[in-house]
Amino acid sequence: MAGLAEQLEALSVTSLNVVLEQIFVEHNNDESVKYSLSASAREAFFKFSKASETVTPSQSSTPEVKQSSSKRNKQVLRVAINMHVLYERLRKALAHQTGPTDRTISLVTMNTAINLVDTLETY
Repeated sequence: MAGLAEQLEALSVTSLNVVLEQIFVEHNNDESVKYSLSASAREAFFKFSKASETVTPSQSSTPEVKQSSSKRNKQVLRVAINMHVLYERLRKALAHQTGPTDRTISLVTMNTAINLVDTLETY
């Protein structure tokens, strides 16, 4: 625990305020910011969306009705974008880099978003 505490003290980011301010400034202007999925992330999303369309509530093993597939797909995309922006800004802050957030969402972020939505839906 002491070693991890020392590592945390040595990090360049001591507060998330700067990271959150950069996100706010980048996304709160007159220009709309557009993000896209990498080819592998797009493939994973389409695989996820097709799987959710094929399961109807009567086929589901749980008695409760899940969200419609379109709402579920939108939720996954929203979570993926939010995760992507936060991860990118944190990565840049830790590496002492500046510049705009990368506009392409990776496969890792998409899979994490899918898993999070699935997990939250289960609970």
